[in-house]
Amino acid sequence: YNDSNSTIIMRNDAAIQNNEAVNEGGGIFNYYHVNMYENAVIKNNSAETGGGVCNTGSSENAVFIMDDNSAITGNTATTHYGGGVYFCDGIFTMKGASSIANNHAPGGLGGGVYNSSRKYFSMEGGSITGNTQGGNDGGGIFVNSANSVKLSGKVTITGNTASGNKVSNFYQNSDHIIEADGLTAGSSIGVSADKRPNAENPVVITNENCNAEYFNSDNMAFSIVTSGTAVALAVKSSVHQHKW
Repeated sequence: YNDSNSTIIMRNDAAIQNNEAVNEGGGIFNYYHVNMYENAVIKNNSAETGGGVCNTGSSENAVFIMDDNSAITGNTATTHYGGGVYFCDGIFTMKGASSIANNHAPGGLGGGVYNSSRKYFSMEGGSITGNTQGGNDGGGIFVNSANSVKLSGKVTITGNTASGNKVSNFYQNSDHIIEADGLTAGSSIGVSADKRPNAENPVVITNENCNAEYFNSDNMAFSIVTSGTAVALAVKSSVHQHKW
């Protein structure tokens, strides 16, 4: 439990593991600053919400940073949201080769990450892979935030699933689009959205003039298309018919 004006630094293979919380934040409940790097790991923890981490507090002060090969893995949100991370406020940043992997939310949403923050979730590299959830969408990351997710560097969000082993990686449940102009070669991001495209109206994922090859549709009925600087989801049969 990290209260106001305290900073937790995890480094040199430091581990927070095998803990249980009744409500939120099985590994860490963070109100202020956490820095993870040099192979630090938060693993095999559980809570009703935020099996590994619950990041909350004020938008300015609750800062969580993962860098190097740090990992949040094998955690479980037993009842609600965020198997690995429940991010409800502040700033959460992944850098380098950090990973959120193999976490579970069997009764809720966001197997890897559930994001509802008033600030932003950013990935400057890193991966979200192998996470599962019991709900229909958002096995990797469920975005229900008032702000955009920021992606840059080489980002991987693949191999995550929802109920029934449905492919479900990055699920956009809000009106905000991804800020992705800084993505680099080798990025691979599976996407879906609450808004479903129709024959005349694709759903924009990002309008930041990034390479459309970095994105894949999690729904086989849709394809990734481009128009100007925008990357969008479109109905496959209408890929060459859209007017937008």
